Amino acid sequence: MKRKSKLILYFIVFFIFLYIILLYGNYLNRKIDAAYKKVLEETYFEKFEIACTGDIFLHTSNIVDAHLKDNEYDFNYVFDEVRDLLKSSDITTCWFGGVVDTLPPYSGYPFFKSPFQILQSLKNTGFDILLRTNHVYDFGQNGLQRTNSFIKTIFLKQIGGYSSKEESEKIIVVKKGKIRVAFLSYTYGTNGLIPKESWEVDLINFKKIRDDIKKAKDVSDFVVVFFHYGNEYERKYSKFQKDVAFFASSNGADIVIGSHPHVVQPLDSFLLDDGRKVYSAYSLGNFYCGQRKKYTNSGVIFKLILERSKRTDGKVKVKKIFFLPTYIIKDSSKDLHKYKVILSGNHLYEKDDTLRNSIINSVKELKELIPEKYILY
Repeated sequence: MKRKSKLILYFIVFFIFLYIILLYGNYLNRKIDAAYKKVLEETYFEKFEIACTGDIFLHTSNIVDAHLKDNEYDFNYVFDEVRDLLKSSDITTCWFGGVVDTLPPYSGYPFFKSPFQILQSLKNTGFDILLRTNHVYDFGQNGLQRTNSFIKTIFLKQIGGYSSKEESEKIIVVKKGKIRVAFLSYTYGTNGLIPKESWEVDLINFKKIRDDIKKAKDVSDFVVVFFHYGNEYERKYSKFQKDVAFFASSNGADIVIGSHPHVVQPLDSFLLDDGRKVYSAYSLGNFYCGQRKKYTNSGVIFKLILERSKRTDGKVKVKKIFFLPTYIIKDSSKDLHKYKVILSGNHLYEKDDTLRNSIINSVKELKELIPEKYILY
């Protein structure tokens, strides 16, 4: 009997001990979970990566180079070397000059009309947003509206040329996780042509820029403003460019990016009264075209990495910017597909002396404009 009582007592003590261990284990797990949650809150990190290229506009030589037969064109080969890089970003933008159509005749300078297949190739290359240029109205209202319809058909976004007033009032916002980035874009003019409606083209207008930035800040965490401006072929930005960039920055733009001069221009920054530092990349140069003037076959891919973390006080800020040099090559030994956009850093040891020296010189010229710490190749 005594032995049985002892056995029961042992069982009771064992289960009490087991219960205490389980209680302590749950308590410990809760403490670990709370500590882990606190670490996450203190070290959380969200990232948004943007890639921007300069101007894409097709001269007659580019159109002929991509012609297969009849009305068939293929531009995919042009971007083979840069495709993976551009597709790796969360959002990729370019300036697209002119209009597109399914109906020839096609044309280059001074009024650009390209085969619609270029849009599919841009989509295939990773571009998400097309920024319109001074050539947006080259074929009038009809050309603008037809181009917009083609852009929508392949699910690209565009900023700067509109088919309706309602469309012109929308702010393009892209969201990744909890980061919302707004994009605005303006051009200095429309190639001497006057739009029928004031809302058809986003022209550089200080009141509109200020109002648009205010609207954009209400619906986003970070505002990117693009300008198509500046003097062609000049490697130094103008007073007008600086004034416009400063105005946008002081009214809330978080970064300013430009194109139109067809050559790369310097990187600048503004230190504002509210403590913000706003970068201005005045011109990214040409990304793809048929121009052959000095400096016009050199461009950059501008990469912008944003972050939101404890370090940024929960705000979305620029973590890093850098420029990847690009170069437009033309292989005259080929009958077709002569043109291609390459990453300069991949060809610094090219066997062809002429090509190698051209690329090395283009990188040296870029270093004259942009501090080397921002150049990646």
